[in-house]
Amino acid sequence: DNGCDSGLVYTILSLLYFDNISQEYFDLDRTPMDEALHLAREGVQLEPCNQLSHLALARGHFLQNDLKQALNDVDTAMALQPESLLFMDGIGYLLTLLGEWDRGEQLVRKAIRLNPFYRVYARYGLWLNAFRQQEYTRALEETEWIAEIGAFWGPLARAATLGQLAYPEKGQEEVQRLLILKPDFTERGRLLIGHAIKFPEIAERVIKGLSLAGLDID
Repeated sequence: DNGCDSGLVYTILSLLYFDNISQEYFDLDRTPMDEALHLAREGVQLEPCNQLSHLALARGHFLQNDLKQALNDVDTAMALQPESLLFMDGIGYLLTLLGEWDRGEQLVRKAIRLNPFYRVYARYGLWLNAFRQQEYTRALEETEWIAEIGAFWGPLARAATLGQLAYPEKGQEEVQRLLILKPDFTERGRLLIGHAIKFPEIAERVIKGLSLAGLDID
Protein backbone atom coordinates (compact mmCIF):
# COMPACT_ATOMS: atom_id res chain seq x y z
CA ASP A 1 0.00 0.00 0.00
CA ASN A 2 1.47 3.38 -0.97
CA GLY A 3 -0.63 5.26 1.55
CA CYS A 4 -2.67 6.89 -1.16
CA ASP A 5 -6.42 7.05 -0.70
CA SER A 6 -7.25 8.34 -4.18
CA GLY A 7 -9.01 5.69 -6.23
CA LEU A 8 -8.09 7.47 -9.46
CA VAL A 9 -4.38 7.00 -8.74
CA TYR A 10 -4.94 3.25 -8.41
CA THR A 11 -7.00 3.25 -11.61
CA ILE A 12 -4.40 5.12 -13.68
CA LEU A 13 -1.59 2.96 -12.32
CA SER A 14 -3.56 -0.16 -13.26
CA LEU A 15 -3.97 1.21 -16.79
CA LEU A 16 -0.20 1.67 -17.08
CA TYR A 17 0.24 -1.95 -16.00
CA PHE A 18 -2.37 -3.15 -18.51
CA ASP A 19 -0.69 -1.13 -21.27
CA ASN A 20 2.60 -2.87 -20.60
CA ILE A 21 0.97 -6.31 -20.34
CA SER A 22 -0.77 -5.86 -23.70
CA GLN A 23 1.96 -3.95 -25.59
CA GLU A 24 5.15 -5.23 -23.92
CA TYR A 25 7.03 -1.94 -23.70
CA PHE A 26 9.40 -3.24 -21.01
CA ASP A 27 9.99 -6.19 -18.65
CA LEU A 28 6.66 -7.89 -17.91
CA ASP A 29 7.91 -8.98 -14.48
CA ARG A 30 7.50 -5.37 -13.36
CA THR A 31 3.76 -5.31 -14.15
CA PRO A 32 2.27 -8.63 -12.98
CA MET A 33 -1.35 -9.20 -13.91
CA ASP A 34 -2.51 -10.03 -10.38
CA GLU A 35 -1.11 -6.75 -9.09
CA ALA A 36 -2.65 -4.84 -12.01
CA LEU A 37 -6.08 -6.33 -11.27
CA HIS A 38 -5.67 -5.55 -7.57
CA LEU A 39 -4.96 -1.89 -8.44
CA ALA A 40 -7.98 -1.75 -10.75
CA ARG A 41 -10.27 -3.27 -8.10
CA GLU A 42 -8.99 -0.81 -5.49
CA GLY A 43 -9.74 2.00 -7.92
CA VAL A 44 -13.36 0.84 -8.31
CA GLN A 45 -13.77 0.33 -4.57
CA LEU A 46 -12.53 3.83 -3.78
CA GLU A 47 -14.24 5.55 -6.74
CA PRO A 48 -17.39 3.51 -7.45
CA CYS A 49 -19.01 6.37 -9.40
CA ASN A 50 -16.02 6.99 -11.66
CA GLN A 51 -16.46 5.71 -15.22
CA LEU A 52 -12.73 5.40 -15.84
CA SER A 53 -12.29 3.11 -12.84
CA HIS A 54 -14.85 0.64 -14.19
CA LEU A 55 -13.36 0.84 -17.69
CA ALA A 56 -9.90 0.09 -16.29
CA LEU A 57 -11.26 -2.98 -14.52
CA ALA A 58 -12.97 -4.00 -17.78
CA ARG A 59 -9.61 -3.78 -19.51
CA GLY A 60 -8.10 -6.12 -16.94
CA HIS A 61 -10.89 -8.66 -17.24
CA PHE A 62 -10.63 -8.41 -21.04
CA LEU A 63 -6.90 -9.18 -20.92
CA GLN A 64 -7.69 -12.14 -18.65
CA ASN A 65 -10.19 -13.42 -21.25
CA ASP A 66 -13.08 -12.94 -18.82
CA LEU A 67 -15.21 -11.29 -21.49
CA LYS A 68 -18.50 -11.66 -19.64
CA GLN A 69 -17.19 -9.80 -16.60
CA ALA A 70 -15.49 -7.20 -18.80
CA LEU A 71 -18.82 -6.52 -20.52
CA ASN A 72 -20.50 -6.13 -17.12
CA ASP A 73 -17.81 -3.59 -16.16
CA VAL A 74 -18.32 -1.63 -19.39
CA ASP A 75 -22.09 -1.61 -18.98
CA THR A 76 -21.68 -0.40 -15.38
CA ALA A 77 -19.44 2.44 -16.57
CA MET A 78 -21.92 3.41 -19.27
CA ALA A 79 -24.89 3.35 -16.90
CA LEU A 80 -23.16 5.88 -14.62
CA GLN A 81 -23.31 8.54 -17.37
CA PRO A 82 -24.67 7.24 -20.68
CA GLU A 83 -24.19 10.47 -22.65
CA SER A 84 -20.76 11.40 -21.30
CA LEU A 85 -18.57 12.48 -24.20
CA LEU A 86 -15.52 12.02 -21.99
CA PHE A 87 -15.68 8.21 -22.25
CA MET A 88 -18.19 7.48 -25.03
CA ASP A 89 -15.38 6.69 -27.49
CA GLY A 90 -13.57 4.40 -25.04
CA ILE A 91 -16.78 2.60 -24.13
CA GLY A 92 -17.65 2.04 -27.79
CA TYR A 93 -14.11 0.82 -28.46
CA LEU A 94 -14.26 -1.73 -25.65
CA LEU A 95 -17.72 -2.88 -26.71
CA THR A 96 -16.46 -3.69 -30.22
CA LEU A 97 -13.48 -5.60 -28.83
CA LEU A 98 -15.92 -7.55 -26.67
CA GLY A 99 -17.99 -8.56 -29.70
CA GLU A 100 -20.83 -6.07 -29.21
CA TRP A 101 -20.14 -5.09 -32.79
CA ASP A 102 -23.12 -2.93 -33.76
CA ARG A 103 -23.57 -1.28 -30.38
CA GLY A 104 -19.86 -0.53 -30.13
CA GLU A 105 -19.51 0.85 -33.64
CA GLN A 106 -22.59 3.07 -33.26
CA LEU A 107 -21.21 4.49 -30.03
CA VAL A 108 -17.76 5.16 -31.53
CA ARG A 109 -19.33 6.87 -34.55
CA LYS A 110 -21.55 8.95 -32.25
CA ALA A 111 -18.48 10.03 -30.26
CA ILE A 112 -16.62 10.94 -33.46
CA ARG A 113 -19.62 12.97 -34.63
CA LEU A 114 -20.09 14.84 -31.35
CA ASN A 115 -16.54 15.23 -30.05
CA PRO A 116 -13.81 16.78 -32.21
CA PHE A 117 -11.27 15.65 -29.61
CA TYR A 118 -12.29 11.97 -29.51
CA ARG A 119 -9.58 9.38 -28.84
CA VAL A 120 -8.38 8.27 -32.25
CA TYR A 121 -7.61 4.75 -31.00
CA ALA A 122 -11.37 4.14 -30.88
CA ARG A 123 -11.18 3.79 -34.67
CA TYR A 124 -9.24 0.58 -34.11
CA GLY A 125 -12.61 -0.90 -33.10
CA LEU A 126 -14.04 0.25 -36.43
CA TRP A 127 -11.10 -1.37 -38.25
CA LEU A 128 -11.64 -4.63 -36.40
CA ASN A 129 -15.35 -4.70 -37.17
CA ALA A 130 -14.75 -4.03 -40.88
CA PHE A 131 -12.01 -6.69 -40.94
CA ARG A 132 -14.38 -9.12 -39.20
CA GLN A 133 -16.92 -8.57 -41.99
CA GLN A 134 -14.18 -9.06 -44.61
CA GLU A 135 -14.80 -5.51 -45.83
CA TYR A 136 -11.10 -5.00 -46.33
CA THR A 137 -11.28 -1.78 -48.36
CA ARG A 138 -13.25 -0.12 -45.58
CA ALA A 139 -10.90 -1.65 -43.02
CA LEU A 140 -7.93 -0.14 -44.87
CA GLU A 141 -9.58 3.29 -44.75
CA GLU A 142 -9.85 2.97 -40.97
CA THR A 143 -6.16 2.06 -40.68
CA GLU A 144 -5.30 5.48 -42.14
CA TRP A 145 -6.59 6.97 -38.87
CA ILE A 146 -4.65 4.63 -36.60
CA ALA A 147 -1.40 4.60 -38.58
CA GLU A 148 0.60 6.56 -36.00
CA ILE A 149 -0.97 5.42 -32.72
CA GLY A 150 -0.88 2.39 -30.45
CA ALA A 151 2.77 1.59 -31.08
CA PHE A 152 2.91 -1.47 -33.36
CA TRP A 153 -0.84 -1.85 -33.97
CA GLY A 154 -0.97 0.73 -36.77
CA PRO A 155 1.43 -1.12 -39.09
CA LEU A 156 0.08 -4.49 -37.90
CA ALA A 157 -3.49 -3.62 -38.87
CA ARG A 158 -2.38 -2.12 -42.19
CA ALA A 159 -0.13 -5.06 -43.08
CA ALA A 160 -2.83 -7.64 -42.30
CA THR A 161 -5.44 -5.70 -44.28
CA LEU A 162 -3.13 -5.08 -47.25
CA GLY A 163 -2.27 -8.78 -47.25
CA GLN A 164 -5.94 -9.72 -47.41
CA LEU A 165 -6.40 -7.18 -50.22
CA ALA A 166 -3.54 -8.83 -52.16
CA TYR A 167 -1.22 -5.80 -52.05
CA PRO A 168 1.91 -7.67 -50.94
CA GLU A 169 4.42 -4.91 -51.74
CA LYS A 170 2.56 -2.26 -49.72
CA GLY A 171 1.98 -4.86 -47.03
CA GLN A 172 5.69 -5.63 -46.89
CA GLU A 173 6.43 -1.95 -46.20
CA GLU A 174 4.11 -2.08 -43.20
CA VAL A 175 5.68 -5.36 -42.05
CA GLN A 176 9.07 -3.61 -42.00
CA ARG A 177 7.61 -0.79 -39.90
CA LEU A 178 6.08 -3.36 -37.56
CA LEU A 179 9.37 -5.22 -37.12
CA ILE A 180 11.23 -1.99 -36.36
CA LEU A 181 8.76 -1.31 -33.55
CA LYS A 182 8.59 -4.97 -32.42
CA PRO A 183 11.74 -6.85 -33.49
CA ASP A 184 10.57 -10.00 -31.67
CA PHE A 185 7.14 -10.00 -33.30
CA THR A 186 7.65 -13.31 -35.09
CA GLU A 187 7.95 -14.98 -31.65
CA ARG A 188 5.54 -12.78 -29.67
CA GLY A 189 3.02 -11.85 -32.37
CA ARG A 190 0.42 -14.52 -31.74
CA LEU A 191 0.30 -13.65 -28.03
CA LEU A 192 0.19 -9.90 -28.70
CA ILE A 193 -2.64 -10.28 -31.22
CA GLY A 194 -4.47 -12.44 -28.68
CA HIS A 195 -4.28 -9.64 -26.13
CA ALA A 196 -6.44 -7.48 -28.40
CA ILE A 197 -8.51 -9.86 -30.54
CA LYS A 198 -10.48 -12.38 -28.50
CA PHE A 199 -12.19 -14.16 -31.40
CA PRO A 200 -9.96 -16.92 -32.85
CA GLU A 201 -11.44 -16.83 -36.36
CA ILE A 202 -10.70 -13.11 -36.68
CA ALA A 203 -7.25 -13.46 -35.10
CA GLU A 204 -6.37 -16.25 -37.54
CA ARG A 205 -7.44 -14.08 -40.47
CA VAL A 206 -5.20 -11.28 -39.19
CA ILE A 207 -2.33 -13.77 -38.96
CA LYS A 208 -3.12 -14.98 -42.52
CA GLY A 209 -3.15 -11.38 -43.73
CA LEU A 210 0.30 -10.83 -42.20
CA SER A 211 1.53 -14.01 -43.89
CA LEU A 212 0.18 -12.77 -47.25
CA ALA A 213 2.12 -9.54 -46.61
CA GLY A 214 5.29 -11.56 -46.05
CA LEU A 215 5.38 -12.07 -42.29
CA ASP A 216 4.97 -15.57 -40.88
CA ILE A 217 4.72 -15.76 -37.10
CA ASP A 218 5.28 -18.76 -34.83
